[in-house]
Amino acid sequence: MNLKGGFLIIPLLLVLLILASFFLFLPQNIDREGMKTVILNIRLPEILSAVLTGVALAVSGLVFQVVLRNPLADSYVVGISGGGAFGVTLSLLLVGMGGAAFPLRALSAFVIGGGSLVLLMKVSKGNPERMLLAGVLLNTAFAALARLIVSFLDPAELAATNTLLIGFIYPISSFELSFAFSVILISAVVLLRAGKAIDILSFSDDEASSLGVDVAKVRFASLAGASLLATTAVSIAGMIGFVGLIVPHIARSVFGNSFGRLFAASVILGPALMLAAYVMTKAVSSIVIVPVGLYINFVGILFFFALLMKKELFNDS
Repeated sequence: MNLKGGFLIIPLLLVLLILASFFLFLPQNIDREGMKTVILNIRLPEILSAVLTGVALAVSGLVFQVVLRNPLADSYVVGISGGGAFGVTLSLLLVGMGGAAFPLRALSAFVIGGGSLVLLMKVSKGNPERMLLAGVLLNTAFAALARLIVSFLDPAELAATNTLLIGFIYPISSFELSFAFSVILISAVVLLRAGKAIDILSFSDDEASSLGVDVAKVRFASLAGASLLATTAVSIAGMIGFVGLIVPHIARSVFGNSFGRLFAASVILGPALMLAAYVMTKAVSSIVIVPVGLYINFVGILFFFALLMKKELFNDS
């Protein structure tokens, strides 16, 4: 697919997936008023949640890959999403579920996820390779801590927490939607405006410094913005892996390595991937409820096995 074709086909794909998400696999044998209620009160909030999550995870993953100069980097791998999930489970233990508790849930996710970033930067001393290795260990530790908290929850909170840890799209409230939209929009705009400096970080630190970029400052600021996106996604949809890994690879294969183009493609492809998984959940919902996160994980595993078979991730001979 060439560049022009990509800019035409990818937005069209997103539009088709949005329409499919609204109107396919609707409940049978309900009247017109009931159908309207399902579309406006259930489908619309779920679709908006999926779109926001897709944007946040895709842009976050793109920034992590560019800044850390590694095609396997994203918030999930380096432990930021794991820290966010631990923050969510901790807030559930303290205040429970519900729209009123959402700001605390989001704040807990960001504080612990952001704290993870600070710890990673300290441990790795800014070295991208060490940061990835430390992130894998940190993610494992947070997963264990989250499971420990689960053991203290009552049955209702236990079900909600397990759902969030798997990754699930549910009808978020207008307050949650407004809060998440504001955070994601501001973070994404700031990262886009810093796109030129982030692009330069794809070079070595010495080269970036010679081009006038304060490497340590820009790296930390851009990773902080990406962490805020990722932890916001965790607070509304739970632990959904692979979106931040898959989308930048697809975008790069079509649009090259320009951060601006990759950013625009990620904003479209992230929601498209989430909505494709959402449509799949609706297709089988009459038989079994399958969380969106499981579909994304399955697609992500197949995708990266295919890349490994083609040796596109590494330079093995």
